[in-house]
Formats: sequence, structure tokens, C-alpha cells
Amino acid sequence: DDSYGKTTIVELKPEEGVSLQITSTDHFGFSINKTIRVVGPVVVFPKTIYSWNVGEIGDINEKSLSLFKLIEPKIG
Repeated sequence: DDSYGKTTIVELKPEEGVSLQITSTDHFGFSINKTIRVVGPVVVFPKTIYSWNVGEIGDINEKSLSLFKLIEPKIG
């Protein structure tokens, strides 16, 4: 499948009322709203997708979780 070799940027504007939802998964990554394909670990919020550089459960630590300190607005 050649779709994994391509990079696509999709801009979702808040006024469109689109909320991001994971609609399927496989061993490569995720489908978001049935039309957006993301490869690898990600963090998904209603309007934003962040690539998350973790390869396995052991990579989740204080350093990898520091991503959440940088997100605005702050998470509860």
C-alpha cells in the first residue's frame, strides 16, 4: 500500500464543528473520522492530533509525558 509513504496535512477549522474521533486501528496506526490516516502513536483531542514518540509501554515515562505540560489550554 503506497499510502503509508505519503505525508498529508489536514487543517480542521473549529467553526466547521468537526470533532476528531478514532474510527479504526491497525498495527500501523489509526483512522480518524474515517478519512484521516495517522501512522504511529498519537494523542487525539477533539480538534488536535499530536504525534507521540513512544515505541512501547516502557517508553511511557516522565519525559514522554512532558508533552501534556506543553498543551494549551491546560488539561484538567
